Amino acid sequence: MLYGTTVRLRAVERADAALLARWLNDPEVRRWRLAYLPVSTEHEARWLERQAQRGDELAFIIQVPAGDGWRAIGSADLHAIDRQNGVAGYRITIGEPDSWSRGYGSDATRTVLAFAFGELNLHRVELGVLAGNARARRCCEKAGFRLEAVRHAVLFRDGRYHDECLMAVLREEFCAATPCV
Repeated sequence: MLYGTTVRLRAVERADAALLARWLNDPEVRRWRLAYLPVSTEHEARWLERQAQRGDELAFIIQVPAGDGWRAIGSADLHAIDRQNGVAGYRITIGEPDSWSRGYGSDATRTVLAFAFGELNLHRVELGVLAGNARARRCCEKAGFRLEAVRHAVLFRDGRYHDECLMAVLREEFCAATPCV
Protein backbone atom coordinates (compact mmCIF):
# COMPACT_ATOMS: atom_id res chain seq x y z
CA MET A 1 0.00 0.00 0.00
CA LEU A 2 1.06 3.54 -0.72
CA TYR A 3 -0.56 6.35 1.25
CA GLY A 4 -1.06 9.91 0.12
CA THR A 5 -2.75 12.72 1.98
CA THR A 6 -6.29 11.86 0.84
CA VAL A 7 -5.85 8.58 -1.07
CA ARG A 8 -4.29 5.19 -0.72
CA LEU A 9 -3.00 3.08 -3.57
CA ARG A 10 -3.10 -0.69 -3.65
CA ALA A 11 -1.88 -3.09 -6.30
CA VAL A 12 -4.30 -3.90 -9.10
CA GLU A 13 -5.58 -7.47 -8.92
CA ARG A 14 -7.23 -9.70 -11.52
CA ALA A 15 -10.53 -9.22 -9.66
CA ASP A 16 -10.35 -5.52 -10.61
CA ALA A 17 -10.85 -6.28 -14.32
CA ALA A 18 -14.60 -5.59 -14.18
CA LEU A 19 -14.07 -2.29 -12.38
CA LEU A 20 -11.41 -1.18 -14.87
CA ALA A 21 -13.63 -2.17 -17.80
CA ARG A 22 -16.56 -0.21 -16.33
CA TRP A 23 -14.44 2.93 -16.04
CA LEU A 24 -12.95 2.56 -19.53
CA ASN A 25 -16.41 2.01 -21.03
CA ASP A 26 -17.75 5.26 -19.61
CA PRO A 27 -17.90 7.60 -22.65
CA GLU A 28 -16.89 10.62 -20.57
CA VAL A 29 -13.81 8.81 -19.22
CA ARG A 30 -12.91 7.34 -22.62
CA ARG A 31 -13.28 10.74 -24.28
CA TRP A 32 -9.87 11.83 -22.99
CA ARG A 33 -7.97 8.62 -23.70
CA LEU A 34 -6.12 7.64 -26.86
CA ALA A 35 -7.81 4.24 -26.68
CA TYR A 36 -11.33 4.75 -27.95
CA LEU A 37 -12.88 1.29 -28.27
CA PRO A 38 -15.06 -0.22 -25.53
CA VAL A 39 -13.41 -3.06 -23.64
CA SER A 40 -14.74 -6.23 -22.03
CA THR A 41 -13.96 -7.50 -18.57
CA GLU A 42 -12.15 -10.42 -20.21
CA HIS A 43 -10.07 -8.03 -22.32
CA GLU A 44 -9.00 -6.18 -19.17
CA ALA A 45 -8.23 -9.47 -17.38
CA ARG A 46 -5.98 -10.56 -20.27
CA TRP A 47 -4.31 -7.14 -20.28
CA LEU A 48 -3.60 -7.46 -16.53
CA GLU A 49 -2.11 -10.92 -17.10
CA ARG A 50 0.19 -9.64 -19.88
CA GLN A 51 1.36 -6.74 -17.74
CA ALA A 52 2.13 -9.05 -14.83
CA GLN A 53 4.20 -11.32 -17.10
CA ARG A 54 6.15 -8.45 -18.67
CA GLY A 55 7.24 -7.07 -15.31
CA ASP A 56 7.77 -3.50 -16.52
CA GLU A 57 4.58 -2.06 -15.06
CA LEU A 58 3.24 -1.24 -11.61
CA ALA A 59 -0.50 -0.65 -11.55
CA PHE A 60 -2.51 0.71 -8.65
CA ILE A 61 -6.14 1.14 -7.69
CA ILE A 62 -6.78 4.58 -6.19
CA GLN A 63 -8.97 4.43 -3.09
CA VAL A 64 -10.51 7.09 -0.85
CA PRO A 65 -12.05 6.73 2.60
CA ALA A 66 -15.73 5.79 2.50
CA GLY A 67 -17.68 5.03 5.65
CA ASP A 68 -15.85 2.26 7.49
CA GLY A 69 -13.69 1.27 4.53
CA TRP A 70 -12.18 2.37 1.26
CA ARG A 71 -13.84 3.06 -2.10
CA ALA A 72 -12.07 2.53 -5.44
CA ILE A 73 -12.28 5.65 -7.63
CA GLY A 74 -9.60 5.14 -10.28
CA SER A 75 -6.32 3.66 -11.34
CA ALA A 76 -2.76 4.82 -11.91
CA ASP A 77 0.28 3.09 -13.28
CA LEU A 78 3.92 3.36 -14.07
CA HIS A 79 4.53 1.55 -17.36
CA ALA A 80 7.38 0.83 -19.76
CA ILE A 81 9.68 1.05 -16.75
CA ASP A 82 13.24 1.26 -18.08
CA ARG A 83 15.46 0.57 -15.09
CA GLN A 84 18.67 1.01 -17.13
CA ASN A 85 17.84 4.64 -17.94
CA GLY A 86 15.57 5.36 -14.98
CA VAL A 87 12.55 6.31 -17.10
CA ALA A 88 8.89 5.30 -16.93
CA GLY A 89 5.58 6.38 -18.40
CA TYR A 90 2.64 7.36 -16.20
CA ARG A 91 -1.13 7.05 -16.64
CA ILE A 92 -3.97 7.95 -14.36
CA THR A 93 -7.73 7.57 -14.66
CA ILE A 94 -10.25 8.81 -12.15
CA GLY A 95 -13.16 6.61 -13.21
CA GLU A 96 -15.80 7.81 -10.77
CA PRO A 97 -17.26 11.15 -11.96
CA ASP A 98 -18.26 12.18 -8.43
CA SER A 99 -14.54 12.11 -7.57
CA TRP A 100 -13.45 14.49 -10.34
CA SER A 101 -11.98 17.88 -9.43
CA ARG A 102 -11.54 16.95 -5.76
CA GLY A 103 -7.73 16.73 -5.71
CA TYR A 104 -7.60 12.93 -5.62
CA GLY A 105 -5.78 12.71 -8.94
CA SER A 106 -3.13 15.19 -7.83
CA ASP A 107 -2.61 13.37 -4.54
CA ALA A 108 -2.40 9.98 -6.27
CA THR A 109 0.06 11.37 -8.81
CA ARG A 110 2.32 12.87 -6.14
CA THR A 111 2.17 9.59 -4.21
CA VAL A 112 3.16 7.52 -7.26
CA LEU A 113 5.95 9.96 -8.11
CA ALA A 114 7.35 9.89 -4.56
CA PHE A 115 7.45 6.09 -4.84
CA ALA A 116 8.94 6.16 -8.35
CA PHE A 117 11.74 8.52 -7.42
CA GLY A 118 12.31 7.42 -3.83
CA GLU A 119 11.88 3.63 -3.93
CA LEU A 120 12.39 2.74 -7.59
CA ASN A 121 15.19 5.28 -8.00
CA LEU A 122 13.80 6.48 -11.33
CA HIS A 123 15.18 9.64 -12.89
CA ARG A 124 12.29 10.70 -15.15
CA VAL A 125 8.56 10.04 -15.42
CA GLU A 126 6.68 11.10 -18.55
CA LEU A 127 3.16 11.12 -19.91
CA GLY A 128 0.90 12.37 -22.65
CA VAL A 129 -2.23 14.43 -21.95
CA LEU A 130 -4.73 15.58 -24.52
CA ALA A 131 -4.49 19.35 -24.83
CA GLY A 132 -8.22 19.86 -24.26
CA ASN A 133 -8.23 17.92 -21.00
CA ALA A 134 -7.69 20.89 -18.70
CA ARG A 135 -8.45 18.90 -15.54
CA ALA A 136 -5.74 16.30 -16.31
CA ARG A 137 -3.19 18.94 -17.31
CA ARG A 138 -3.81 20.84 -14.07
CA CYS A 139 -3.43 17.61 -12.08
CA CYS A 140 -0.08 16.86 -13.70
CA GLU A 141 1.22 20.41 -13.39
CA LYS A 142 0.33 20.46 -9.67
CA ALA A 143 2.47 17.32 -9.26
CA GLY A 144 5.43 18.95 -11.02
CA PHE A 145 5.11 17.81 -14.65
CA ARG A 146 6.25 20.35 -17.24
CA LEU A 147 5.27 20.62 -20.88
CA GLU A 148 8.05 19.43 -23.19
CA ALA A 149 6.39 19.14 -26.60
CA VAL A 150 3.09 18.99 -28.42
CA ARG A 151 2.12 16.27 -30.87
CA HIS A 152 -0.32 17.93 -33.21
CA ALA A 153 -3.60 16.33 -34.31
CA VAL A 154 -3.00 12.84 -32.87
CA LEU A 155 -6.53 12.01 -31.76
CA PHE A 156 -9.79 12.28 -33.70
CA ARG A 157 -12.69 12.74 -31.31
CA ASP A 158 -15.96 14.66 -31.40
CA GLY A 159 -15.55 15.40 -35.10
CA ARG A 160 -12.12 17.03 -34.90
CA TYR A 161 -8.44 16.36 -34.23
CA HIS A 162 -6.85 17.04 -30.85
CA ASP A 163 -3.24 17.70 -29.84
CA GLU A 164 -1.37 15.71 -27.22
CA CYS A 165 0.85 17.48 -24.69
CA LEU A 166 3.98 15.53 -23.79
CA MET A 167 4.95 16.25 -20.20
CA ALA A 168 7.67 15.02 -17.84
CA VAL A 169 9.11 15.53 -14.39
CA LEU A 170 12.65 14.75 -13.22
CA ARG A 171 13.56 13.38 -9.79
CA GLU A 172 15.54 16.45 -8.74
CA GLU A 173 12.65 18.76 -9.67
CA PHE A 174 10.05 16.69 -7.86
CA CYS A 175 12.10 15.88 -4.77
CA ALA A 176 13.10 19.55 -4.33
CA ALA A 177 9.41 20.39 -3.83
CA THR A 178 7.98 17.16 -2.38
CA PRO A 179 9.62 14.65 -0.04
CA CYS A 180 10.48 11.42 -1.85
CA VAL A 181 9.79 8.14 -0.04
